[in-house]
Amino acid sequence: MRELVIRNFNGIKGAEMKKKLLDFKMMKFKIILMVLALTMFSTQMAFAANIKGTVSNCSLCHDFNTGKAVIMLTGDKTKNIKTRPNGSYKFTRIKKGNYTVTPYVPMHDSILGFDPENISVTVDGSDRIGIDFSAVCAPATECTDGLECGVEDDGCGGTIDCGTSI
Repeated sequence: MRELVIRNFNGIKGAEMKKKLLDFKMMKFKIILMVLALTMFSTQMAFAANIKGTVSNCSLCHDFNTGKAVIMLTGDKTKNIKTRPNGSYKFTRIKKGNYTVTPYVPMHDSILGFDPENISVTVDGSDRIGIDFSAVCAPATECTDGLECGVEDDGCGGTIDCGTSI
């Protein structure tokens, strides 16, 4: 009797009905998987944030272009980016976690390092801005012509003892 009912339902035979039912169940399963995946993705992205800042130059590092610095992000994720020509940088979609931001300039003689050397950052879902660094230049090695005696500013927060010129 049951076989007869399935066979006569809208003119579909038993095997065809089973196939359509199986197709419907598979479609329902795929939709549930997609919803779960989107939920997980949106939950992770809710905790993602940006880390941004700038690299500035000291006054006597004339040959240092702040756009040539590389910013390294280490921690739960590792990533390197170059600064823009104005010295700014931005790491995007960084997941919740603890990171260290470290600037460096590949093969540049007049840059000794950066102040601070690195900054620890905790990402908790909101953007971290103002993660800034200043280039520390090699001190000037020559005094300005005509200086008779005294100490001259090297332009990077240090001084040079210029002595007496004749």
